[in-house]
Amino acid sequence: MAQKVLTARLEGKDPAGEKRQQRRRIVKESVDEVVAEYIARHIETIRSAGETKRVLNREVITRHHD
Repeated sequence: MAQKVLTARLEGKDPAGEKRQQRRRIVKESVDEVVAEYIARHIETIRSAGETKRVLNREVITRHHD
């Protein structure tokens, strides 16, 4: 494993950075899915659904992507 990392570094790649990016993608997709599932199950039935969706998108999705 160490040789693979060393070889990748010599080729100009960043294995740790790639691993970090992959974890971020997984977390981002998970948060997106959880928010979408929450909206589908709980938000659609209330009168303030539009406002709640807007707040979730602004406060959770947008901030988490950054």
